[in-house]
Amino acid sequence: MRTAAVAALAVVAAGCTGNDLPTVPVTAVPTAASAACERFARALPDHLGEDLPRRETEPADPHVAAYGEPPVVIRCGAPTTRDYEQGDPLYDVNGVDWFPEERGDVVVWSLPRAFVNVEVTIPRRWSGDRLARLADAVRATR
Repeated sequence: MRTAAVAALAVVAAGCTGNDLPTVPVTAVPTAASAACERFARALPDHLGEDLPRRETEPADPHVAAYGEPPVVIRCGAPTTRDYEQGDPLYDVNGVDWFPEERGDVVVWSLPRAFVNVEVTIPRRWSGDRLARLADAVRATR
């Protein structure tokens, strides 16, 4: 089973936290799309809403970012989901087509038709509208 991490190349060292939240353990993402993920990381916001500030990850990986508690985890360059089949519905959020997979207490959103897959794991406590704040970062991968 894939980790509850999401695709985002996070420049974790640069201003990630201004809070007292603990570091989020994540699985590193080996990726051939380093340049695209670096652009993605530079475009990531400092928060996904007032209640979801950026957090540090362990290990600090430039392809991963985390926000809030429980954490929303983003991974850039993550493997493409095996659950997506051509013709499955995608959800357009600010011009980005996302595919949702329900996995227990989280929903994993991914970009199965994109040049670089970004995977966003969102605990059910948080709504999927957080994806709207990632549209500019996703467009930076193109």
